[in-house]
Amino acid sequence: MRTTGLKPFVLLVVVWILAAWAAPAAAEDIIYAVPNNDWRLVLQRFEPQEIRGPDGKPVRAPVVSLSEALSMARPGATIQLLPGIYKQDTLADGIYFPRNGSLDKPITLRGLGSDTVIDGTAKSGFAMFGIEITRPTDEISTLLRPDFRGGSICFRFDKKQWIVLDSLTLRNCADAAVTAVDSQYITLKNSTILAGLYAFFAEGPNTHHLLLENNVWVQDPSEAMWNKNHWCEYKYGTLKAQAGALFAGLDIAGDVIIRRNRVQHAFNGVRIDVSTPLRAQPSWRGKLSANIEVYDNDFAFIRDNVLEPEYDATNWWFHDNRIRNAHAWFSFDGLYGGRWYVYDNVGWFDDKPSRECAASGACRKWQERNPALCGELHDAGRVFKFRPDGRYAPGPLYVFNNSWYLRTSIIKDGRLGYIGHWNNAIDFCRPADYPDGLCQAVKPFFNGFLWDIDNYSFLNDVSNHPDFPVSLRAQGYRVSGIGVPSSQPLFVDAPHGNMTPVDNSPTRGTGCVVHEDQDGILTCTEPATKGGGPDAGAHLDGGRSEPVRFLHYDGGLYQEAPRMVHVDLPDRAAGSKSLRVTFSTPIMLTRSDARAEFDYGADAPLRSEPCQVAGRVLACRLETELPDAALLGAVLDDAIVSEDGERATAWGSTSDLVTLRR
Repeated sequence: MRTTGLKPFVLLVVVWILAAWAAPAAAEDIIYAVPNNDWRLVLQRFEPQEIRGPDGKPVRAPVVSLSEALSMARPGATIQLLPGIYKQDTLADGIYFPRNGSLDKPITLRGLGSDTVIDGTAKSGFAMFGIEITRPTDEISTLLRPDFRGGSICFRFDKKQWIVLDSLTLRNCADAAVTAVDSQYITLKNSTILAGLYAFFAEGPNTHHLLLENNVWVQDPSEAMWNKNHWCEYKYGTLKAQAGALFAGLDIAGDVIIRRNRVQHAFNGVRIDVSTPLRAQPSWRGKLSANIEVYDNDFAFIRDNVLEPEYDATNWWFHDNRIRNAHAWFSFDGLYGGRWYVYDNVGWFDDKPSRECAASGACRKWQERNPALCGELHDAGRVFKFRPDGRYAPGPLYVFNNSWYLRTSIIKDGRLGYIGHWNNAIDFCRPADYPDGLCQAVKPFFNGFLWDIDNYSFLNDVSNHPDFPVSLRAQGYRVSGIGVPSSQPLFVDAPHGNMTPVDNSPTRGTGCVVHEDQDGILTCTEPATKGGGPDAGAHLDGGRSEPVRFLHYDGGLYQEAPRMVHVDLPDRAAGSKSLRVTFSTPIMLTRSDARAEFDYGADAPLRSEPCQVAGRVLACRLETELPDAALLGAVLDDAIVSEDGERATAWGSTSDLVTLRR
């Protein structure tokens, strides 16, 4: 008896199609996904041409639910979200990734910006702002762990690696938009995060290589944190659960890159801490919270600290950032570790915190309740904070070529083992700049800085502070540089963030030459001719004539895969025919004939001569003339390894144009 009209061949085709849909996706596949139980999953059965992709054309493959797409994705696959609102699987686990990516073949979850919303709305009645949220803190560390019972997260990675979150909108993720526990090579980029305690929270000694790139995070859309409340409300009061950060880490190994992000109306920018159990074990010192890069970011209206390492921090690099209105910038308070680099940053103010609170009298309750800690509004600020007594940070702290417009002191309190403070342009405001009284009497250049160790270097700074440099030297501070009249501004329009030096600026050519040795130690030497040095102040063109590049520090917890920390491309106009790539560690070539291929849009790529290695720099030279066309990309042979044999990676590269052949 016949039970169907389908021929065996047709049955085989149907089975093959169903198997193809259900099978895990291969590398380089694009899987189209919609929210679980979305109406489009039904529509495509009848009108598949009506399901449109990001380009407005019918999608090229079946559409599946997000949970199905995640179960299908293998290394190299991209899950393309179609417009919609996506919810967590659970409040505790967020959206679940069952599988890892692999070396330079991550699993990518890509959205469409504001059209793809990851909504972390928690249990009914929960609100991030305006109510007290009780959360556990560490016994010594005051860094709050995300509490999955009270709030919600959007993504939680536990022992995961090689995953990319791209072009998403994350909202109502009250505890954290992303958490990573004992995970590696996790990337969050091109996304918008609104509200929440943390945009990204990381934990565990096996956590390293995290990238936050091109994101926007607004922690407090109401702006009450900056304008309406006392600082103590967030440190000691009912709003303590809002003392968050763009990035927070606890007991992490390190290798974190935070670049090209915009952070507004937040409590902290970057804060990384060590828990009580690991603080009690001296063997952990110098291993945790290492290799942190924070560059080319915008920080605005930061109520506490822009950069706050706690207890232990080694090899932190903060450069080419813009700081507008921050209560305190850098807290190096009682740290172990060392090697901290702060350079080519600009910072200015056009407001100060708690002005509305002070005018309305709302801050008075804290001033009366706890006059010792909260008697002041914590609105005066500072650039650097060190520990005033007991154990102090060893350094070295290198602070050079920054441009700052201030109403506060450079250093408030404390000691430091070593500070190299060179080539900075520091403009103190004038009362005439702000008729509303925002700029009042000039603050001391140093306010409590204890100069009890000879191992300091303040060279070639330029400032209009009335005490700089003559009165400071009379007080026993060993400083040198150029002082200008208090009435003379150093920048074109500092109150509005234009930190371009004024015409005939005294910063021109007055700097010393900063040099980095193979171990990352910096020195600053006078130029051969007077006035022939680099300019003081930030290098606003994005480049440095002196080769100061990130160098990985080995804390012993993992082996570093060499990654590209600086790239110089061939440049026809400059007469350069070489690709030069600086890696995070010294490198070797496994083949003597390793080359680079350059794509200029011709039928065949140009191939370099065999590449050469010197330390951690790879150079690949073209002997032919460069085409009169833009370089579309360069591919390096997969023959680059560290001295320990770790294969190089394109992860975190400073240039999207340079990749590795895999």
